[in-house]
Amino acid sequence: LSGTTVAPITLTGLERSAYIICDRVASPAQVAAGLSREGGSLTGEDVTPFLDDLVEAGVMIRSNGKYLALAVFDRFPDLPTAGLAKLTGSCDHREKILLESE
Repeated sequence: LSGTTVAPITLTGLERSAYIICDRVASPAQVAAGLSREGGSLTGEDVTPFLDDLVEAGVMIRSNGKYLALAVFDRFPDLPTAGLAKLTGSCDHREKILLESE
């Protein structure tokens, strides 16, 4: 797939937060719990289709019912979440994720 051009995926709001939560391996229930701290009222069953969409897009992996974000970022805004590094670069076989600051 080298040289393939793909459209960026832009995530905002709770979708952005769900993706960030998956910076470390997380179950759908853990993602939902993290979103509830940000005002979301979702269950693991609610977030699973979104996480599966990201797996299908090639920017997340799923193993044994848990998810891990894989995307390479164009820019990574300052976030309150500990342990996130500023990443830059591109990858020709995965879509780019842009996380919009609110």
